Amino acid sequence: MATGAVPAKHWMDFPVTFKPGNYAYPAKKDKVEYLDSQKGLHFPNAREWSPEDDDWKLPENWKEIIIDGLGERLEKFRSLKIFMDCCVRCGACADKCHFYLGTGDPKNMPVLRAELLRSVYRNDFTLAGKILGKMAGGREMTVGVLKEWFMYSYQCTECRRCSVFCPYGIDTAEISMAAREIMDRIGVGQKYCNEIIGKVYKIGNNLGLPQPALEDTLEGLEEEVERLTELIEEDAGTEDGDVRAERDALQAELALRESEVEQLRGVLEEYVDQIRAAQSGGGDAAEIEARSVQHFEELVGAIPNFNWSGDGHRARYFQIRGVGELEQYEGAPNPSVGFLIDDIDFSGIGMHASLFDVQSVEVLRGPQAAIYGSKALAGEEAQ
Repeated sequence: MATGAVPAKHWMDFPVTFKPGNYAYPAKKDKVEYLDSQKGLHFPNAREWSPEDDDWKLPENWKEIIIDGLGERLEKFRSLKIFMDCCVRCGACADKCHFYLGTGDPKNMPVLRAELLRSVYRNDFTLAGKILGKMAGGREMTVGVLKEWFMYSYQCTECRRCSVFCPYGIDTAEISMAAREIMDRIGVGQKYCNEIIGKVYKIGNNLGLPQPALEDTLEGLEEEVERLTELIEEDAGTEDGDVRAERDALQAELALRESEVEQLRGVLEEYVDQIRAAQSGGGDAAEIEARSVQHFEELVGAIPNFNWSGDGHRARYFQIRGVGELEQYEGAPNPSVGFLIDDIDFSGIGMHASLFDVQSVEVLRGPQAAIYGSKALAGEEAQ
């Protein structure tokens, strides 16, 4: 706010702008007609249109089709219903999306991309939205909203990186998929996706390779494999000298590469061991027994840069390298240091952990969120 960068309008009031190069190209008419003719598929409203046009040539009842489509998916997929309700807009996902980092467009933040669909959900499927409308975060389905769906739903690669960092595990990819499926019900599809589906149905593979081309490719691969690995034995008496020399040279090169790979593997294994030694602490069963400790908090003092604090007789949280919660009673939605026992999450109640029948204790220092989620931003302790 001190920089004067406060938006002058609500995010709902910024219309989307289509210009060449900033949107996904629409599906071609003949491709949509082919898909709609296939048994079990429904791709209606085939036509020539452009996102830059004012008139998208939508069906007369397109709003009803979209609301019905959203309702069907809310009933069918319980996860989608949960994702619509549980987001608290904390923004943990914002800087994890490469589209947002690349474009700087706030609507490319996963949280706001999901809000494009969530706002319609609130308006038509929640009591607060039906009564309060925009005050409850809801908005009616309009052409402008549909244009936002088309623009930003296809700017998501569904990599799910945002869901790894979401405290609630909200899968924005599932929300984007739902929006795309709903738009296909009124003929608002994207060229690449629809053509891929058509190739699978028409030819049998997503690359669109016809059978002769696929066979030729596989035959070429087969010949190359046979040449390199000598799957075809040739008579030594009739073997051409140039062929024999080429074969010997290839064998020598393969042997050299294998030797280099083995050396590199040894170096990498040694490096990984050094990293694990630097990151981990704790001890195995013999060391734990030698220390005669009963609870995990008694072992904390033996682990460098690992501490605990609290006001009770058993502290709840840990700190690694000074990062972690200090308040015993206030708590935190996601502890900075996670705690696992036999792969079961005991974060927040870790100090009650007994060391009875524990084989080993490992402390992983540094961010572990890519593996263990948002509760391991400073590290992870595992037994």
